[in-house]
Amino acid sequence: MTIKIKKIQRIAVAVKDLDASIEKWKKMFGIEPFIYGIAKKEKYHWCAFELGEGDCTIEFLSPWNDPKGEVLIGKFIRTRGEGIYMITLQTAGTADETVDAMRELGIEPSWGSVAWKDINLNASGDSAEMWQEHYIAPKDANGVLIVLATIKRKLTGVVKPPPEFRLPVAGTKKTKK
Repeated sequence: MTIKIKKIQRIAVAVKDLDASIEKWKKMFGIEPFIYGIAKKEKYHWCAFELGEGDCTIEFLSPWNDPKGEVLIGKFIRTRGEGIYMITLQTAGTADETVDAMRELGIEPSWGSVAWKDINLNASGDSAEMWQEHYIAPKDANGVLIVLATIKRKLTGVVKPPPEFRLPVAGTKKTKK
């Protein structure tokens, strides 16, 4: 049995300075973040850019209130430097099928499973009714944290943003034409 993948959903990059990194990517690619957030407990803040037609996003994750780099993203940057932190692959099967395939391959899902309801997928307003993640540890994936996401998409509707977030600067959010 193999893990069936639909597409690359997200690439997350650990960066030292969120604002400087946003400006660099604006200049290089002409793209703007469509959402910002703060993970207070995990001590990082983040933003997401839509790539292409909105099928994939790039997220920047940067330490927040972690001057010594002791927690999650800060620790990653302190020990490995800036760079790809994780790749999220959307699975083709159900969450249970994904876990079964992982176990059959001898890979135990790391850190349990996480699920969210009603989340924003891109700047165009596409959303997921349910997003469930299972993790493959870097030791099992050539040094890269792999997130396997089972996504149940919503066809239409506006999604409520996460509880702690910053809206993009006025005029930066794309609208459907």
